Amino acid sequence: MKHAAAGRWPIAAGLLATSLLGAACGEVTDTPSPPGPTVTTMVPGPTVVPTTDAPTTDTTVPTDTTSPGTPSTDTTIPTDISVPDTTVPETTVPTDTTVPETTVPTSTPGCDGERPEGNDGAGFFVDTGAIYDPNGCEFVPMGFNGAVFWNVTVGGSKGAHGDLHTASLADMSAAGANTVRINSQTAGAFGWNANPGTQRELVQAAVDADLVPILEMHDATCSNGSIDAVLDYWTTPEMVALAQDFDDSLWINLANEHTFSSPEEWRDTYRATITELRSLGVTNPIVLDSGANCGQNPESFLLYGQDVLESDPMHNVILSIHMYGFWRTGPGSGEGFTPPNEVGEQLAALRDTGVPIIIGEFGWDEPAADDVPYDAATVVETAQDLGIGWTYWAWYTDTANHRAVTGLDQPGSPTAAGSYLLPYLEANAAKATNL
Repeated sequence: MKHAAAGRWPIAAGLLATSLLGAACGEVTDTPSPPGPTVTTMVPGPTVVPTTDAPTTDTTVPTDTTSPGTPSTDTTIPTDISVPDTTVPETTVPTDTTVPETTVPTSTPGCDGERPEGNDGAGFFVDTGAIYDPNGCEFVPMGFNGAVFWNVTVGGSKGAHGDLHTASLADMSAAGANTVRINSQTAGAFGWNANPGTQRELVQAAVDADLVPILEMHDATCSNGSIDAVLDYWTTPEMVALAQDFDDSLWINLANEHTFSSPEEWRDTYRATITELRSLGVTNPIVLDSGANCGQNPESFLLYGQDVLESDPMHNVILSIHMYGFWRTGPGSGEGFTPPNEVGEQLAALRDTGVPIIIGEFGWDEPAADDVPYDAATVVETAQDLGIGWTYWAWYTDTANHRAVTGLDQPGSPTAAGSYLLPYLEANAAKATNL
């Protein structure tokens, strides 16, 4: 992952796989036996015969001469009161105290997102600038870049790289993350995970860890490599099958940070690729990095993001901006280079395009630009205010530990970034309801 003005292109080294964080029935009571006829409620007290010249006859049935359940000997009392309705207890005291199924909502409260017209997929979808999980619940991704293809050693030993990186995914989830951006390359390129089989294993491991997987290809970062080769890789039978098998969870990040010659080339290239993928039966969300300054320039999004979204038959596109040396959280010093993009201003403008936006990468600090006001905590807080998700760079890296959450030089202990981000995730990140 090479970034202009940030001056980075990590070389293979190791990974630390360290865990950072390590009925409805009420009380049953005896149902009272059906009562016998209650004489006091059915047998009148002394009956006074209207006054005549003749003395009255007291027809009162003494209450102490009858026992509960014994019919009165007074033949003037209707006989139908001698046998109570024995079904009364059953109709007044339900024997099934469970909550009726009809009272249980069919969807999670607050999960009222509806797929846009034409979207017949089974997975995540977007609508009016928001991202929804398959249950229609709004989802804000928060997590890390991970399983980085060049990190092939951990603690100086080589071996089961897949197992080590799989463990790191479980650690991310335990730390509170709900999303992982898996950094890979096309088959045959450099990297331990540059093949469809390992990419499938990592996607499965992410889902097993309750993480939403975003799989990206790093070959054509900045001006490196061929964007056509990367995009063609996604249309191979193996990658189409991977997308379809995980259509309820996987997001497809087509190409990392490729720099196009113009915003129009960015638009036309991705429109064509999305159309082809949809024709092959791929319904997953498509994530697009911006088209200039190694993924850091928002111009292509502001000009053509809505156009690309509307051209997608599934209407399922997410934009991903990266933040390094071209971004600031305050005014510049007025001396030397001042990053052109102010976080609060540009994120608000991107949100207002109506296309969902995430921050696909950002670092904790940039030591080479100490005179530029950049505060990663401000990035996170601004994103939260705007309802924008993010995947921080990175869970682990051995080439720029000022950006990592954990690194080889700090085993078992979070970096400055980790000390802020991990508690934040625990307090704010919600898992997707379908995982």
